[in-house]
Amino acid sequence: MVEIASEGKLPANRIYGMACPQNTQNGKEDLKLAVVKCLTEAEATGLTSIALPALGTGNLGFSNAEAASAIYEAAVEYSQESTTAALQTIHILVFDAPRLEDFLRELWSMFPHLRTKPEERSSEKKRSGFVGTVQRIAGAFGTAVGNVLGLASKKAVHSVGALVPEDEVKIIISGGKSKLAMAALKKEIDQKCVSEPVDGVLPENLDYEKIKQLQERAMEHHVILTYRAGTGATTPQITLSGWKDDHHRALKETMRALSEQWKTEKETHAVEVLATNTIKAHVTWFWLSNNGYREYPPQVTIRIEEAFQKKIKIEIEIGGNYFEIDPVGKVQTSSKSKKLRKIKREDVSDGIALPLTWDEMEVGKDVAHVDLDKNSTEYKDVAQKFVATGGGQLTDNNIARIERIQNPRLYKFYSKEKEITEKKRGDILAQKDPRFNVEWNLWHGTSEETIPHIVKKGFNRSYSGRNVGQKFGKGVYFARDSHYSARTGYAVPNAKKEQHMFFCKVLVGLFIVGDPSMVEPPPIDAGKDRTDTYDSTVNDMENPADRKSG
Repeated sequence: MVEIASEGKLPANRIYGMACPQNTQNGKEDLKLAVVKCLTEAEATGLTSIALPALGTGNLGFSNAEAASAIYEAAVEYSQESTTAALQTIHILVFDAPRLEDFLRELWSMFPHLRTKPEERSSEKKRSGFVGTVQRIAGAFGTAVGNVLGLASKKAVHSVGALVPEDEVKIIISGGKSKLAMAALKKEIDQKCVSEPVDGVLPENLDYEKIKQLQERAMEHHVILTYRAGTGATTPQITLSGWKDDHHRALKETMRALSEQWKTEKETHAVEVLATNTIKAHVTWFWLSNNGYREYPPQVTIRIEEAFQKKIKIEIEIGGNYFEIDPVGKVQTSSKSKKLRKIKREDVSDGIALPLTWDEMEVGKDVAHVDLDKNSTEYKDVAQKFVATGGGQLTDNNIARIERIQNPRLYKFYSKEKEITEKKRGDILAQKDPRFNVEWNLWHGTSEETIPHIVKKGFNRSYSGRNVGQKFGKGVYFARDSHYSARTGYAVPNAKKEQHMFFCKVLVGLFIVGDPSMVEPPPIDAGKDRTDTYDSTVNDMENPADRKSG
C-alpha cells in the first residue's frame, strides 16, 4: 500500500508512505512490487525523479543485498513496463558505510560493466557517454544532498550512477560519512529549530483526548507536541518542537487552548466545590461493621452520594481494599471476598447525626420499632442494666424482647436540648457534685396503650400521676432502678400478662427534692431570676432513686 502525504518543509513535491512487507517466504518479491507501485504512483503525478531510502533493512529484517536487489529489480521492471517514461531518475540514499558497500556490490552484480575502468571503455561511446553523465549527475546530486542535509562540504557525499537497460531510468546511489552528515544535520537543526516546554502549570484534567487535540492543532503548524505525565517528583509538561516561526504560531495556539481548558476547569471546580460542600453539610454515609455502623471517609461519602443521585453502582478503594457500592440497594460488596455489608444514608442538614446503631428507616416513616438481636452488644448492654438494677427480683428470663425505638425528630430535638443544658448546667453540676451529669439513663414503666403516643410524640406531663399519683410534683416520673419501674402500678400488665418499660436517656440537669404541691420545679434563685427553675425533682438529694422530669 502506498499513501501520499504532505511534503511539509522538505524540498520535495510529494512524500510517499509505503506499507512494506516483512521478510517472509515471498518477502523480497512483495518488497519489489511495493517499490514498483511507488514508482508507478510517482510517474502518474508527473514526477521526474524520486529518492528512496534503504527500504526493508530495518525492522522488516531484509539483508542489505536483498533490499538492494528488490529495489534494482523494481526499477528494471518499472522501466520495461512504463509507457510515458516520465520518471527518469531514482536516487537511493544510504548513509551507512557497510550498507553502502552492499548496495554497490549488488549494483555491480546486476550491472557488471560498471566495475571496468573508464579508459577501458573509451571505445564504447554509449557507455563512455554514460560515465560522463553519471559523473555530472553525481556531482550535481552530491551538491543537492549537501544542501538538503545542511552539509558544509559535498566531500561527505559519495555517488555512483547506473543505467537500467535501454538507458531509460538512471539509478544514483548516494552514501556518506554518517558522523559528518549527522553532525551537520544537528547543527542545522540547532540553528533553525526550537524545542521548548510550555511555561506554567498545566490544567489538571488533560486526558488522552485533550492531548491528542492539542497535538493535532500543533501539527497544523508543522510542529510536534509531546506530553510528559507527572510523577510524584515532577509535574506534567508539554513541549513544542519545530521551526522557529512555526513554533511561535503553535505556541500561541496551544496557550489559547490551555487557557480555555483552565477556564473550564475553574468553572467546573467551583461547581464541584459547591456540590461537595453541600453534600458534606447535608449527608453522611455509613457501613455496618462487626461493631456497629461506621462513617465512610468524607471523599468516599461524596462519591457514594453522587452515585445515589444518579442511581448507579460504583467501586471504591479504602486501605488497599476494593468494594462495590450499591447506594440504592444500600449494600457494600467486597471485591475480594464477596462479603455483603449493609450501608445507610443519613441526612445531617441540621447538624445532628443520628446514632450509628440505628437501622435505615423507610422514607416518610416517622418511627421505627427495631427488635434487637440477643447476641448484639446493644441488647446485652440493656439486659445487663435491667438485671443489675432489678434488686434481685429480675433476671434475663423476665425479658421477652428488647426493641430500639427510632424517632429522628424527637432524637434531634432531645440532642439540641442536651447541648443547651450541658452549656447551662454542666459546670455548675461539676462543682456541686462530680458524681452527677446532666443526662442519666433511667427506667419508665407504662401501660401498653400509651406506648404509641410516647414513641411518636414523646413523654407528656399531662398524663402524669394517672397510675401512681404525684408524690414529687406534677410531671413525668422515671426511676434509677428497673425493679421500681417494673411494679405493676407503673408497668401495667396487658391481657397476656406482659409488662412494658422504657429505658431512656433523661436530661435531669439541676435537681431538688420535690413535693406534691409543685406544678413545676422551683426557681434556683428567686431573687435573681424566677424563670430560671430547677430542671427536675427527686426523692433524695444524696441518693436519688426516683425522679420527676418537669
